[in-house]
Amino acid sequence: MYTGMNYNEIEWGQVIDLPSSRALRSTTHIIGGRYPCRSIALIPRMILSDLKVSGREVRVLDPFMGSGTTAIEAALQSYIPYGLDVDPYAKLISDLSVHAFKQKEIEAIEKIGLKIIDKFDTVRINSKLAPDMQGIDYWFSPQNYNDLLKIKTLIYIYASDHKHVLRFFLAVLADIVRSSSRAERQSLKPYISKKFIKKSIPVLPSFEKAFRSYHAASMGASSHMKASCIHWLAGDATNFTSPKKMDVAITSPPYINAMDYIRCIKLESAWIGTGNDKVFSQLRTKQLGETARAHKEKKIDDGVKKLATPYISHLTKTDPQRFKVALAYFQDMHDNLVCVKRALKDDAYYHLIIGNSTIRGKAVPTHKIVAEIAEHVGYKWDKYVRYPIKDHRTSLPRNGRGGKIAEEHVVSLRKS
Repeated sequence: MYTGMNYNEIEWGQVIDLPSSRALRSTTHIIGGRYPCRSIALIPRMILSDLKVSGREVRVLDPFMGSGTTAIEAALQSYIPYGLDVDPYAKLISDLSVHAFKQKEIEAIEKIGLKIIDKFDTVRINSKLAPDMQGIDYWFSPQNYNDLLKIKTLIYIYASDHKHVLRFFLAVLADIVRSSSRAERQSLKPYISKKFIKKSIPVLPSFEKAFRSYHAASMGASSHMKASCIHWLAGDATNFTSPKKMDVAITSPPYINAMDYIRCIKLESAWIGTGNDKVFSQLRTKQLGETARAHKEKKIDDGVKKLATPYISHLTKTDPQRFKVALAYFQDMHDNLVCVKRALKDDAYYHLIIGNSTIRGKAVPTHKIVAEIAEHVGYKWDKYVRYPIKDHRTSLPRNGRGGKIAEEHVVSLRKS
């Protein structure tokens, strides 16, 4: 297990060199691989490896759970993951990623996978399982749309009686949606390029490949996972309480108005039934950094306004709406910091992995603003490191207009 270095011995401001994370594709980090802006697993792994705690039950909190990166690393080190996320799709793939499959489940997955492949040509489609999303057929050829519905029909015929097995196959289905679609695969946000016409990959070969990859990763991880589930807390990252005190919190919060998470995974979510047009609309008011969330009436703390405004004041003239979005984001982070502080044990740490944003041509040091707000609510900013991002998930050129974040910052806050 890679730890690279002792996190506790890294100096303030040090730039650390992490190896490529592509090797993690052989682990359950592969599940939900198209989930946007996944945090790099090696950071929580390093932090948890150096965690100095006592007691039998070590609780690890991630208030922005996403695809479950922190939870996987916690489970691999015999710690108990706790978390929050407002997106049902994220909760499904993160739950699946930490599940330790029992022998009966492993046997069922192997059997059902072969049945789906065998019955693919003869199954009668259940049209009631079609995605509940307006215009979904725009994204697929008629052939691939029907073939995806065949796979989904077979999944529900054979796996509906097994909760975790059903989740496994729905995740496999989600994995092949983008490659089977007309949408450009190299971009996180789905769109159909008119200049570079994509040739969609046939559904059945995609399913077979994804099934075998997920099967190998999940079955291999089952012997190492010490936790079989994530303990989900009620509420969202800005408004929650915890019935038990946490030993550490590690998360990667959303960017400021930089990524439409809902749009990025709407095709996958619609196909596996974790989202529809109504759900997507509701989620946009709950995701930090979304423009829709800034329209909600929100009282801005005087301290937040004082600390954040100097870094984003250029927006008051160039883009007042984005100024409002950014200020609402930092208020949400303030509220999150308060909730996490309340959930942590005394002297425990909250580690945030943060990517900064460029808004209207000016770099916004999100990590610094969040750290200053944290000090405002009673944390001590104890450690700061950064690292270059090596494995970007998008490779389409954007004519120098940004889109890729070059490095991420780790801000370690102690509850004082």
